[in-house]
Amino acid sequence: MTGEGQLWALLQDLVEREGRDAAAVRLGLSERTIRRTLADRHLSRKMTEALLYERDRQSAGQPTEPEHGPRNAPRETAHDIVEDLERRLDTLEREFKEWTEFTDADLGKAEEDIRNLERRLGFRRGSGGKLVNDSHTPPRTHPALVTVEPLPDDGDVFGEALPVLAEWRRALRALDGPPHTLAWLGATERLLRLEIQLIDDRRLTLPPDESPWDDVRRDTELQLRQHRLREMRRQRLWTEPLHWAARVVTLGRFGGEEELGRQMQREFEERRAELLSPSGERRIGRSRNVGTSSEE
Repeated sequence: MTGEGQLWALLQDLVEREGRDAAAVRLGLSERTIRRTLADRHLSRKMTEALLYERDRQSAGQPTEPEHGPRNAPRETAHDIVEDLERRLDTLEREFKEWTEFTDADLGKAEEDIRNLERRLGFRRGSGGKLVNDSHTPPRTHPALVTVEPLPDDGDVFGEALPVLAEWRRALRALDGPPHTLAWLGATERLLRLEIQLIDDRRLTLPPDESPWDDVRRDTELQLRQHRLREMRRQRLWTEPLHWAARVVTLGRFGGEEELGRQMQREFEERRAELLSPSGERRIGRSRNVGTSSEE
């Protein structure tokens, strides 16, 4: 099967298994894009990139070694595992020093963007870093306007879009946590995926705007979020291996269980393989040049 044929099979499998809405959220696209792709039988550049990322993610999640080795294989101690992982972590940091420095700068920019979003939505940081909503939800002035807090007539106004809207509100609250962590990156990526679906497929207008977007403004808001979503994926790609490696090293130093150490070693190897694979390098190159590429 050709490369394009494999991507078609992956897309059809996602749609059949999870439905168009869930497949759209998983790929970071809109349901309308999924529907148009299936109807036209043509993979756009944006769809191809999303499917390649999903294929690589699924491949990285598969075990890279048998669950049980040969019976007569030498038994490694937890200390041996930790020492080996420390050496590999040092090598990985040297090989990708330039990329990790670039990622740190990106994380700072992402944090600034999230702070701006909080201010736009009327949030402030309270005691203990908690998010507090200073704004009072105004009465609804148009059925296309989304509010941060639910209103009594949400079910009648939004209909089938209500589950996506409710998930968006939960994702917004999930940002109440320390930045630069995997949980924070995951929550931000989830929020962006849901906003893409609300904007492009459901044709809704997000706060703090008080009047519906026209087509030009909608396309601008959509492209901004698609760009940020690609940046978030790249940041997770570089942050996850170092996160797991650090956990394994800490576990070994303080007497962690050997079996958990082996499990985390597999996680580290899988993420490292994703980083060093040709497809991972191509995806990173596309992310760095995204500013000069045109959207679909």
